[in-house]
Amino acid sequence: MPVEELEAKIAISTSNSRWRSSSRKTRSSAEGSGRETRERVEDEAMDFAGSQSASMSAAVLEFMERSRSLPRLKMAAASDRFVAERVREAFEAWRAEFERRAAGRVPGGHHPGLSGT
Repeated sequence: MPVEELEAKIAISTSNSRWRSSSRKTRSSAEGSGRETRERVEDEAMDFAGSQSASMSAAVLEFMERSRSLPRLKMAAASDRFVAERVREAFEAWRAEFERRAAGRVPGGHHPGLSGT
């Protein structure tokens, strides 16, 4: 095999090694960033849920008091709808605020994974 061909193969092999190393570093960095983002979202979601429990409990008790005259099955169905709607409203308000804050932390003010449904 000519020397030039060996040198070319060595150069290609060296280049490939550098690319693989760079690729591993980039992937590792992205995985760390993704893990950090996921943990931040989970922490904030847990904080949100905890902050809603007292007001949600009070609203449900008030609803049940107002609905005492309903038959048991109708009250159960109505309370399920009431709770689902209250949770959806509270979550949508929290989500809008969370996305606004998250967009402020991302260069360019946009984070594609946090907007739209």
